[in-house]
Parts: sequence; C-alpha cells; structure tokens
Amino acid sequence: MLAALREARALGVSRGLLATGRASVSPAVAYPALHFLSPASAATHTGRHSAACSRTRTYARSCIRALSSPAVGWPQLTQAPLARQRLPACGCGSSSSALAGGGARNSSSSSSSGRAANVTAGAVGKAGAMQHGAAVAQDAGAAAAAPAAGLARAVVRAPAGADALVVTVSLGAKTCNLNRPCDELLEKALTRLAKNLVSKPSKKEKRKKPAGAGAGPSAGASSAEASQDDGGGVAAVLYEDAEGRRPLPLSLTNGEAWRRGVLLEVAGERFAVELNPPTVDKISIDRLAMVGYPTAAAVTLSFAEVGACRWRWWAQRPGEAAAAAAGDGWRDLGCDTQHYTPQPEDEGCVLRVECTPTAPRRGPAAGEAGAAAAAGAKGEGEEEEAWPGETVAAVTGPVGRGPERCSASVRCGCTPTPGAHVAAPAFRLLSYNILADQYAGSEYAQNVLFKYCPKENLDPAYRRALVLRELLGYRADVICLQEVDERAFTDFLSLHLRLHGYEGHYTNKQGKVKEGSATFWRTSRFRALSHADIRLREAFRLPLPPLHAQFGPMLEASKELATALQQVTTIAQATLLAPVSPTGPEGCLCVVNTHLFFHPYAPHIRTMHTAGILEEAAAFLARCADGTQPPAAGASVDELRTAASFGPGPEAPGVSVSASMSGGLQRPTVLFCGDLNSDLNDGIPGVVELLRKGSLPHDYWDWVQGAAFKWGMGEEDAEAMAQGTAQLQEAAAAAAAAAAAAAAGSPPPSAVGATRSASMSSVDPAAAAAATGSLFAADGHAFESTSTTPAAPIAVTGVDIRLPYVFRAADDLATPYTNYTSGYKALLDYVWYEEAVLRVLGATPVPSEEQLGGFIPSPAFPSDHLAVVYDMTWRRPGDGSG
Repeated sequence: MLAALREARALGVSRGLLATGRASVSPAVAYPALHFLSPASAATHTGRHSAACSRTRTYARSCIRALSSPAVGWPQLTQAPLARQRLPACGCGSSSSALAGGGARNSSSSSSSGRAANVTAGAVGKAGAMQHGAAVAQDAGAAAAAPAAGLARAVVRAPAGADALVVTVSLGAKTCNLNRPCDELLEKALTRLAKNLVSKPSKKEKRKKPAGAGAGPSAGASSAEASQDDGGGVAAVLYEDAEGRRPLPLSLTNGEAWRRGVLLEVAGERFAVELNPPTVDKISIDRLAMVGYPTAAAVTLSFAEVGACRWRWWAQRPGEAAAAAAGDGWRDLGCDTQHYTPQPEDEGCVLRVECTPTAPRRGPAAGEAGAAAAAGAKGEGEEEEAWPGETVAAVTGPVGRGPERCSASVRCGCTPTPGAHVAAPAFRLLSYNILADQYAGSEYAQNVLFKYCPKENLDPAYRRALVLRELLGYRADVICLQEVDERAFTDFLSLHLRLHGYEGHYTNKQGKVKEGSATFWRTSRFRALSHADIRLREAFRLPLPPLHAQFGPMLEASKELATALQQVTTIAQATLLAPVSPTGPEGCLCVVNTHLFFHPYAPHIRTMHTAGILEEAAAFLARCADGTQPPAAGASVDELRTAASFGPGPEAPGVSVSASMSGGLQRPTVLFCGDLNSDLNDGIPGVVELLRKGSLPHDYWDWVQGAAFKWGMGEEDAEAMAQGTAQLQEAAAAAAAAAAAAAAGSPPPSAVGATRSASMSSVDPAAAAAATGSLFAADGHAFESTSTTPAAPIAVTGVDIRLPYVFRAADDLATPYTNYTSGYKALLDYVWYEEAVLRVLGATPVPSEEQLGGFIPSPAFPSDHLAVVYDMTWRRPGDGSG
C-alpha cells in the first residue's frame, strides 16, 4: 500500500481535491503515467492498449483512491518507485521506458513536420479536474440527475449522422472499445460488452448453471433482466437515471439507448456514461523553440472547438526535474492562449503547454425533444455551463537563443508604418518564395546548392520560425507565398497565421510534388468571397478550350511543346477579397498568386502560362458576376454577383486602360503576384513585356528561344526534384553560359543572357544542351533543355497574344534583386497591379548586399528569395499616375 501511495504522490495528486471527489494533477506530474491512467487516452489509441498498460492504469487508480483515506499523510510519500522503473511496453506503441525520472513521452521528439509528437492525456490543473478515479458528472437536463462522484467512465462517441458508435469501458485489466451499428439492438451490444470485459466462467461453473437460464429475454425486457454471455451469470445494464433504478429496454437501438443512458453497470461495477465528451485526440507543439520566436500547439479535437479550449503554459529548467517531482518545479508563464513567444528568461527551459477542451454541457436525451428539455432548464440570459474534457499536455525541447540578427529585424522596421498596419483604404501586400523544405533539406541542396549555409540553418524548424516572425513583422493585409510545403501549410503556417488573425488557402502543384502556393488575408481587413485553383495542365490540354484557343497553332505545330505543357506542374490561385469595412472608393481585390516554371530554356512556357492564368482569372470573375462560381464559406452568391459587377469608378488621366476597363467602368481589380522566374539581367523577358504592354508579338525572342526546348524524361518525379529552386536555374544558366562563351568568346552576364544569347546567336544549341544536361544528370534530374539532335523545323514558334488586363510593376522594375545566391542575383519576384484602379503608396526596400551579409539562405535569412512588400490604395478622381 505504501508503494501505491508513493506512486500517487509522484503523480502530483492533490489530496484535498480527492476528498471532494475531484482529482487534480499538478504540472509536476509524470506525464507518461497520466497517459496510461486515462481511459479516454485508451480510446484515442484505438483500443490497442495491452493488458500490461491496463494494469498500470488500474494500479495508479488504486493509488489515487488510497489518498482519500484520512489515515494517510503526505510526508510518508517520499519516493516514487513507479517513476524509477521501466514499465511494460504499451500495445498502442507508446514507449513506457520514457517514464524513468518522470520523463517524457512529451519530450521534444521530432517529426518530419517539425513538431513534437502527441503527448499526454490526463487531468492537469484545476481546469482539468474530475478525471480518472473521479467521476465526470453528466448533465441529464430535466430528465435525470448526474451520477455520483467516484465512478469510472464509460465514454460513448456517437458523431451526428454516423452509422456506428463506439463505447469505451475499462474493467480491471481489460479495456473494451465496442464499435456497434447505431441501428443494432441494445441487447446485442450489452451482451458483447459483458463478454469482452468479464472472464469466462470455468467448466465447473457452467455445469452449475440453473435449468432454463439459457433462454433469452423477451422482446420488451429491460437491460436489467439480463444481458449475458453464453457463460451466463454476468449482466450489463444501461440505466437512464443516475441512481440505477430505470433500466433502458433492450429493444431500443444503440443510437437511441446510448444517447439516453446515464449509468452503465457491468459485473457489479458502475460507470458514469459520457456521451461525446470534448476530447483532444492529438496534440503537438513546434519542435524548436527560440527566444523571441512564436511557438504554438496544434490539436485535433472531437466534440469540441479550438476556440473553446483552455490553455496554460509552463516553463521548467531541465536541472529542476527533481524539484518538479516534488510538485514545485514548474513556473507558470501566465499565458492562456494557444501560442506563446519565449522570453529571454525562458532560455534553456523546457516549455509545457496544457490544453483542456470544453463544450457546452449537454444532456443524454436523443433528438430535438431532449435538446429542448435541456435548453428549458437554463434560465433566460443564463450562460451555458462549460463542460471540460480531459486535459492533455505537450512539451518542447529546451528553448534556444534565436539569431540576434534575422530577416525580420533587418526588414520589418523598414516598412512605411513600422510595427503597425497601414490604415484603410490602403492595404499592404507581400509576395514571398519561402524555399520549400523538401528542396532546402535535400543532400544536394546542403552540399552543393547552398553549401555556404550551415546545415542547421537549413533545418525546416529553424527556417519556419524565421519565416513566421518575418511575415508577422510586416503587418501585411494580403500574403502570397510560393514554395510552400503541404505539411508546412497544414502543420505550421495555417495554425500560426490563424492565431494572428489570418485565414488562408493552399493549392498544391499538379503531379507528385508536395508543395505549392498559399494566399493569406487578414480577416479584420478582408474577407474571402470565393477562390479558384487554376491548373495549367487542364488549361492547355488538347483540344484547347475556347478560352485559350489563341495558342492552338503553336501546340498543333509542336508535339514537344504539347507534351511539355502536360508535364509542367505549375498552378495559380485566384482569390476574390472584399473589404470588411469599405471606406472611400475601396473595392474588391482579385489576388492572383503563382510560381512559374523555373527552366531557363522554357521562357515560352512561362509566357503562355502567364497569359493563360490571367485569362482564367478573367473567367473566374465572370463566373462570380453571373452567379455560377461557388462562394467561399460564409459568403453568398448574391455577394459574389454584387462584388464582381461593374460600377462607376475612376479613370486616371493619361493611364492606359484595358478593354474591359474602358468607359470608366470599374470591376474588382486584379493583382498578379509571385515568383515569375523571369529576370531582367540581359533584357526584358516575354512575361514582363506581356504584363506591362498587355500584348506580345509572335516574333518576340521568347518564342524563338522556346522552340528548342524539349522535355526529356517526361516523368513528374524529375520536376519534383528540381522545380522551384532558383539555384537549379543558376546551374543551368552557368552551363549554357559556358557553352556560349566557348563559341562567342565572352560569357553573358546572367541566366536570361545565357539562354537568350544561345538562341539568338550562332551558338550551337546542342552544345549548350549537352552542357546543361550534364549538370542536371549529376543531380538525378533527367530534363533535356533542348534536343541533342537537330531540331525539326517548327512551322509556328509564336503567336500574337493579348491580355484582358494591362499592368504596372509595383517597383517599376527598379528592385535590384530578390534572389541572391552564389554566382547569381536577379529580380524574380513581382507584384503587378492595374494602374487605372490602384496606386502605390510605398515599398519596403530589399536589403543591401552589406545588410544581407552574404549569400542566402543564411543563419539570418531563411530563403534564397527576398519578400517584396508594397503599400497600395485605390485611386481617387484627380490622382496622378504611380
């Protein structure tokens, strides 16, 4: 018994609360032990806990019950034997060896997504009381009283509209997770439950079975009359009252009976029935915590909302573990939100976050009648009682010291309104290629492309922390990101940015590569009315849709081009944003975000994709106007129609206006943003010329250059390895430049220069292709920039194209570079706007070469690109150009 009492003390259980039937566990708790204690945790792990795990849980419950004895004194509990020994492995896969030293299933175990693993389930702190050995009382509305305190729980999970429900009950060393159809009779479920939980009787006991005992109950019998296995004698009974006086009929279906049930009895043991308790199914936390960089917990919930969860943060120095075992080693950080930014005094500490899910208290009665009865029990104007679920916790590794100098500290103070949002009707927009984790983390990137950057600074968790701080520091209203890993969006960016007032939409590239683009907007400034994912493979698939028919002659003349357009994974996003509180001439924004194909020998594909994306954006707005475009959540078709309809608007004197804007009519203005992979180092590429002029002739140099391009392997995996990394463009450009130098005697100054010179001079394209191909082959990329055999003559290499819009670059093409890497620097990232509708108020300048301190990525700058940030506003009558 003394060993049991010592173990309970190690769990940090408050005897005072136990005396009232409420168990509270301090932050000093041995976390893994709480995991084994929790019946709800057993359900979370799909019922695969082993018998050894169940014995541990039962043993710990006995410790808690023993503490309620007035004969026991806390001074006796000086040791914690369970915390010092290796427990049997848990069948669910949870390693119990981490229990040594109070330790840590919730230590900072890493994952590929950069978050610590799912950790404890237990009653932690006052908010998480009424757990484990104590009962969680269930409000029965006007129908019944709650079961008495001290009962174990029978947890019923029956999601609305589901065809089946799950009942989780632990009895002795057994835990039963009963998954039964909702339309099955209660009798069958109770029989199965008793059979699973209670050991079968011996043959001798079977011979003593009374005559006639095998006869089943009548159709109208109650569950008290018998729900027995074939061994006989052990009943499972479900009651609709807390006192156990009104058993529910066995003829009821599971769907109705378990929603009405309040008390379950199996083999003489009673359980309080909890229907759909708020539950944390999984919790994780950012793997890396650094002073000054926000960290947050991610949770997966059942029967609860994230906004209703209760949060609490603690810190502990690793050397204070012994003090923590005594119950006083954790420091309350005073933070009650889902995210926390470590302070200087937290350096070296382990952070612990606790989450208690809550939901409105609800009664067990099924259907509308039960809901109405429960609602009627509440007085007018009375707040609905919160129902706390079981508290869970997660911990980080020791808090590190973040870089003293980072991209946020260098750049965010240079915005036109440092530390503040721009005032409406103006808005701040940024575009940023954040460098995908899958590219930065590859062996080739670390040893070749970015060999100048320490490997620890290419770690996804480190780079994400810097990216987040930078994004938040700009105080932007609209954020366009490229090279966003799917996991980075779901596990990190969407979580953190939501906690800071943003919503976002992610679009994965086509094919197998798991990265794409993401657009976010500040919800207090804009709301999304609709969005469209633009997939360029479908847009350029033969036979071409009428929207893109102008490119028909090119695809018909070149099978190589038609093939390449079905291999490239480029996508774009179009998001229609409406101001939350319009002021002045403010209208809606159609934000287009994309990342164009990187290959230096494919400028024609970038040009075609640019035109195709903007044609699709115009079609998207047309669908919004005629009511055929699906609205976003919270928006309506009528709102879309109104937002996308034409209306009176300003027309700036002397400003070129596109055909759709003629006559002084204004529609939602289009912004074209992203990494366009089109530099200006040796001339104006077709993409830039097309955007600023609104048209491009058929004989522009892009078309000539692209005629030699050939897709080599034709497999998505090849592009997945290469797509999006500007350094690959640099490598290809260097190879082409070498070939050009050998033939012309002088190297061109840039990637565009290399490809342009190769296409418009007497350089042998096959030699350039061979040089380029050798570099890609060395990294396993099987692209062919051009054919190594003489190219067949192409009847049509280009077409005259025209856009539905005319744009102006937000920086007037004056930014010196947005990509700054070893041997290559260029402007690749742009924001284009319609000058007839918007004007630029200011820009956040890119850092000088001295401020960069070398090539990027680096310990201070997380990407090989720099964000471009602009403040804009709507034109008023009389505004000049700009």
